Amino acid sequence: MTKLMVLSLSVFLPCLSPNYALYVRPLENEEFLCQSLRRLKLEAEMMDKMDHLEALQSKLNELNWLKYEAEEKMRLYEPDLSKIYSVAEADYHEEIVINTLRKVEKLKAKLLEEEASSSNRTSDGASTSGRVGSP
Repeated sequence: MTKLMVLSLSVFLPCLSPNYALYVRPLENEEFLCQSLRRLKLEAEMMDKMDHLEALQSKLNELNWLKYEAEEKMRLYEPDLSKIYSVAEADYHEEIVINTLRKVEKLKAKLLEEEASSSNRTSDGASTSGRVGSP
């Protein structure tokens, strides 16, 4: 019995022990075995592709959800005016915009302070560098 026959039997009948395989009659149809192995290989490749497709679909769903959340957040700052039907809704959106504007104004003031202090340091450095050569 050839090694191929023992190996092929172990593929189709993995529960057989190597000793038992020695007593099985020789494989009569090697072409059937080759076709079966090719089919199994193709099935395994298809399963891998399906797993990859499922992973991509999952990632797409996650990204779509993030897009939806970002769009909802943007609607707070730029609401659809045709969908505001009450004064309370208008007040709510006005409050959001005013709070956001206050945050931007605070940030701007902080940035202006930092810019002014860095330009003061630069001008102080230039004026002291001119004094280095004089007594």
